[in-house]
Amino acid sequence: MKTILVVDDDALIRETISYALQLNGYRRSEAADGRQALEQFQTGTIDLLILDIQLPDMTGLEVCREIRKNDTTLPIIFITAYPQEVYALEAFDVGGDDFVRKPFNTAELMWRVKVKFKKSQQDEVPLSKQPNVLTYGDIRLDSESFEIHCAEKLIELTDVQFGILETLLSAPNKVFSRDEIMDRAYKDGRIVSERTIDNHKRGIRRRFREAGCGDPIKTISGRGYKAMKIDSGTEI
Repeated sequence: MKTILVVDDDALIRETISYALQLNGYRRSEAADGRQALEQFQTGTIDLLILDIQLPDMTGLEVCREIRKNDTTLPIIFITAYPQEVYALEAFDVGGDDFVRKPFNTAELMWRVKVKFKKSQQDEVPLSKQPNVLTYGDIRLDSESFEIHCAEKLIELTDVQFGILETLLSAPNKVFSRDEIMDRAYKDGRIVSERTIDNHKRGIRRRFREAGCGDPIKTISGRGYKAMKIDSGTEI
């Protein structure tokens, strides 16, 4: 049985989500602030985190950053009452996996929880047959060490951002549709919106720009995305 930690300073919201989790067969745990959330994370018994962004002692974004220092795979679903555009990009950038705006439908939230635990059967290739290192121009992606370099500069990406770039670099001459990126970069069978892909894409571009490198992603209008070759920090 999976254990899900619900972090929100509103007791009614915690109770509502916890009750829905119980009905769906999950163990549930609760925290009212960031400190309590991190303490429960340290127990090592949490399988998924539902995390409010606005907390009394620290933001959910800060909680996520602390968790990602030690665990890059724990699924984290952010919830917030603020407009999605305000925090969505930063939520994904710090390592969040999904983003739900309040007020939300508990049935939809439970669906999002369930798909996090589903193992996608599509496009799975045995790890022994996957190349550990992908290179394209100045970009070097090592899936074993989970590192990306551009012209010898280390680029730090979230899990999903890493998966998107890995997908594009796996066939640099191919134009990938949103659905293909979703199937390959998201390993939990989740369906995401065009806006979500765009948010991750902007995050990747910002990380490369901050490192003084060019844009690694080319948008093909009406078709999708492909890898952009970077040579000595310059787009080609």
